Amino acid sequence: MKTLNSFSSICISLLTFLLLSNFNIVYAQWQKTFVETLSPGVRAPIVADIQDDGDMDILVLRQTGEDVGEILWYECPDWTKHVIEYDLGFVKAADLNNDNKIDIVAANMTAGEVVWYESPSWTRHVIGTLSDALGVEVVDLDKDGDLDVVATGVDPNKIVWYEAPSWTVTTIEEETSDPVFVVTVDIDGDNDIDIIVTASGGIFLFEAPAWTKHKITDFSGFIDTGDIDGDGDLDIAFAIGANVFWYENPAWIQHVINADLLGAMDIALADLDKDGDIDVIASGNESDEVAWYESPTWIKHVIDDSLDGAFGLSAADMDGDGKTDVVACGEDAGHVVFYKSDVTSVPSDDIATEIPKSYKLYQNHPNPFNPITKITYSISELSFVTLKVYDVLGSEVATLVKEEKTAGSYELEFNATDLTSGIYFYRLQAGSFVETKKMVLMK
Repeated sequence: MKTLNSFSSICISLLTFLLLSNFNIVYAQWQKTFVETLSPGVRAPIVADIQDDGDMDILVLRQTGEDVGEILWYECPDWTKHVIEYDLGFVKAADLNNDNKIDIVAANMTAGEVVWYESPSWTRHVIGTLSDALGVEVVDLDKDGDLDVVATGVDPNKIVWYEAPSWTVTTIEEETSDPVFVVTVDIDGDNDIDIIVTASGGIFLFEAPAWTKHKITDFSGFIDTGDIDGDGDLDIAFAIGANVFWYENPAWIQHVINADLLGAMDIALADLDKDGDIDVIASGNESDEVAWYESPTWIKHVIDDSLDGAFGLSAADMDGDGKTDVVACGEDAGHVVFYKSDVTSVPSDDIATEIPKSYKLYQNHPNPFNPITKITYSISELSFVTLKVYDVLGSEVATLVKEEKTAGSYELEFNATDLTSGIYFYRLQAGSFVETKKMVLMK
């Protein structure tokens, strides 16, 4: 078993390795709030509505010793701190037992276990044993209506799937060296969930259901997925060294976003300026920066250049004002920081009186959301319009529009109160025009 002097040592060694338009935007200013200042070692923030009270709480990881650490979660809005003990490894927040409460799933590296902590008492349950467990993801992989767990083990080079509710274990693969970070998403649009893993030898796609292995790139790092180029399929963004890249699905053509973010470490995708396309947010561990890159010209906007040892970030509407905020950690100084966005304008198409020249479906905002988000679309001529929402299994969960519409721009609210947290897709069809985009519900 590999011992870990520092959780960062594995991550950093393996990892050393969105707009110019006609929209009138007042670009975001950022109000910085220190949620807490701790001893060094905080990283990897996650946002989720732990309390199920309609606002977003913050979870972070903190290494407290050579082989021990803790999950901290901060309760919005006063950021009251709660502590859950654990070993070392990544975590995810999800309602694992379908009781409408957000639980925590963790890869415990030192104990060699994958576990989950049941809310609200945080009772610890063992899902399975996995030597040097490090990465973890929660998803309904077999489409049976309950959430399964996918995990990686660094020393045995294993990628495994634990099937709920009995946690029967299936080995996906055991040849990829040092698998660390895992993402589950339908990357090829065939209505089943694929697995993407970052490892010491690159980024790899395991295509369901046979888990056929494809190498996307020799580089590796933390990744996020989204339709960056607006063509209806999911692309991959990641950061390494001083570079921020995105890879275009399906040929995985590499595009450089920026090459001056020293120690580029973590990445997130969101439509920060609400102009209908996806921007990229990244942190620089060596430059102490949090920055966002405006699609499609990738102009760099610095959110903060003094977050000592910036390591990890999340993007979400933290305060319910319809604007996408950013949460980040400064590993070296022990800072947990909330950056409140102060975007004061919206895309001009939202209030346009002129007839649009083309059909377009915009990215919902806020995204992620809880439980209400806005969806905007434009049609250039009289059309019969349908706008539907689907879950990751391709099942229809809502019909928002099903009627004839005259040419114009339309905005509506989608209320997901009755849905569970997860990834959803909304699909616009107007005549022969069809476009689909992804949104994330985080309760």
